[in-house]
Amino acid sequence: MTNKNNASLLKELKRYDNEAGYQIDIKEMNGKMENVVMRLTEAGEDVLDELHELLIDDETWSCYYSLKIIRKLGSERSIHILISFLIDNESSDYYEGCEEAMYALEDMGTPAVNPLLTEVKSAFRHEEFYIYLVGALTRIVDDRVYDFMKYTLEECVAKPDKYIGWFDII
Repeated sequence: MTNKNNASLLKELKRYDNEAGYQIDIKEMNGKMENVVMRLTEAGEDVLDELHELLIDDETWSCYYSLKIIRKLGSERSIHILISFLIDNESSDYYEGCEEAMYALEDMGTPAVNPLLTEVKSAFRHEEFYIYLVGALTRIVDDRVYDFMKYTLEECVAKPDKYIGWFDII
């Protein structure tokens, strides 16, 4: 696929980021975006930088469908971008984007564990609990994740006052 084709597809991805586009329901939008998502996924990592740029505003259709494409691509280049997206958008009214980013990290699996552990541990030190970030981490089957979960649970039981008011054990 040529860069011109990619640019055209990216333009189509942003086409509904306007007041009229936001009146379209998700089912209809999925139909409109199906071919665009498929073709941008086929373009592979050549479009990752542009897709990452579209994650700035989680309230747009282009952000939501960029997350879907990023998930399908499964590129490790997106791990830190997705983690930042989850931290930045935890309190947003548009949970669908956070869910998609969480599932993308889960799908990436093992390569995402260390960056996720680093961010979750940092958040916990600051008494911050990011449900989608923790969700992404705890959905990955990995001994490091289980060790962290076990340690956290044991500490929560041993020192419950340390976790009151900010920690949500799931």
